[in-house]
Amino acid sequence: MNYRKFTLFLFGMMGISSVWADIGDVYYCDVLKDISLKADGRVVENRLSKFKFKLLKESIEWGNESPVDTSLPYQITYLVTKSTQGLIGDNWKIPEMVNAKTSFAHFSLYDGKLSWNHITQLRSFIADCEIFD
Repeated sequence: MNYRKFTLFLFGMMGISSVWADIGDVYYCDVLKDISLKADGRVVENRLSKFKFKLLKESIEWGNESPVDTSLPYQITYLVTKSTQGLIGDNWKIPEMVNAKTSFAHFSLYDGKLSWNHITQLRSFIADCEIFD
């Protein structure tokens, strides 16, 4: 039963809001749900937190209060921002998308929702993120 909840949480991690990123933007995020899967099958809800990160050209720069392990750099693997949107053309309206990863973790920002997963810690969270103006 707990495994089913965990699986549903992972598949339901994307949502809709409306922001557009660009290189150098700072995001402020509120974690909505943070869970870990224990070896005995229990799902544990972790403490909710607030954090910030900065979108760089090739990586993510985390603030000091980051809820993730930042010992390895999060390299950007896919990026659609307001700067790259114009290259696609006016007929295509693709939401902002950023994917980044380390050897053990995956970061995905899609239209204001951030999902983060760590494969060795068996931990995931989802957060609402807004660009700081």
